[in-house]
Amino acid sequence: MRGVRIIVDGVSESLPDGQSQVDGIDLGTAQQIEVLRGPSSTLYGNAAGGIISITSELGSTEPYVEGSVAGGSYGYQLLQAKAADSGESIDYLLNVSRTTVDGYRDHSEFESTALTARVAYRPTQRDELQFSLSAIDQPTAEDAGGINEQQASTDRRSARDRNVLFDSGEKLDQQRLTALYKANRLGGEVTVRNYYANRDFANKLPFTGGGAVDLQRFYYGLGAQYASDQSNSSRFQFVTGFDLDRQDDDRRRFDNNEGAIEDLVFDQNEKVESNGVFVQTSLDLSESWNLSAGLRFDEVEFDVSDRYLADGNDSGVISFQEWSPSLSASYTNDVGVLFAAYGTSFETPTTTEFANPDGGGGFNQGLQPQNSESFEIGFKSMIGRMALAMAAFHIDLEDELVPFELATAPGRTFYANAGASTRKGLEAELSWSISENLSMDLSW
Repeated sequence: MRGVRIIVDGVSESLPDGQSQVDGIDLGTAQQIEVLRGPSSTLYGNAAGGIISITSELGSTEPYVEGSVAGGSYGYQLLQAKAADSGESIDYLLNVSRTTVDGYRDHSEFESTALTARVAYRPTQRDELQFSLSAIDQPTAEDAGGINEQQASTDRRSARDRNVLFDSGEKLDQQRLTALYKANRLGGEVTVRNYYANRDFANKLPFTGGGAVDLQRFYYGLGAQYASDQSNSSRFQFVTGFDLDRQDDDRRRFDNNEGAIEDLVFDQNEKVESNGVFVQTSLDLSESWNLSAGLRFDEVEFDVSDRYLADGNDSGVISFQEWSPSLSASYTNDVGVLFAAYGTSFETPTTTEFANPDGGGGFNQGLQPQNSESFEIGFKSMIGRMALAMAAFHIDLEDELVPFELATAPGRTFYANAGASTRKGLEAELSWSISENLSMDLSW
């Protein structure tokens, strides 16, 4: 996925080039999932058209050990074991799960084993150090592919014939280690994050030339931020920090001869360096008025080294620099909150989307980042047991990344920039707490 940045326990799960992968996330340990809609590049950088922030279980619990067994149709089986404890200075969580399913459709078998371990250590009342280790082994994930209306009406459970012929699917082996340090220092909160991840990925696509992919990926990052104390009497608060992320991919393609992996036809190393600095401020102009503003600068560099020279040397470097401003204002009274916001986001092509439509290796040198500007105005109110929220938005996009296929390379997807596109919308939501045990939500 591109365009949605995923944060797990304060550390980005998304890659420096903007890709987001969910197969390494253990939802069996998720305690809370927060979704932030709208562009958020000012704080989160590349591909932050929206944010999904996942907080895992840890702390504030009595010691326990539990096991879960689930089963269902189409060969679904889930085995899970979990243990946790919370002490005065140390908390821990350990979760192991195994999932298998034959699938509703033909050629859709799936198998995965996941491990998650988290430890939090508090040497003082003002300091906390968290370590997280996650590992996933996914030896089977078959791809049934898309079928047309006629085939679906004949046999809804059938797979696309080419996907079966070429044995389409993927295998994954991934490990990730993160460290997060939080401290109440210098009149605010200091956060330092560091992560390392290794990902071995292989998949078969439903075509011959280069239809078998082998990807060895190592990525890591370091970041820090300072947030001034939100509880003090000052009308001015701010957050500032930096992010440094690196990605190193060894990508090879082989011919896929009806499921058999044959000759090497593509071999290159792809490096991505992403550096960003940001500041976000908030000022209470009065008891009713608040003004917020933010600014971020990012530099993203793609460096490709072509190691398959039979069709020429397509090595090269592409770099982008982007400024991401944001501005918002709100007015609060006894009735509710009236707000207006302006935000920006940018999305560089990912290493996969940089695939060269002219053939050979290297990157598509003509591809540019996608940029957006978003304008939003809305109102929120709480009246008794009812909560009302309404918003209107307008988003302008330039150089939107759109996919296309070539007749000479059926089944392969390449990308180009569209000139411009626009999105307009209205949203409304009503929540009504009818009683202590009954509530109703309506959205439009």
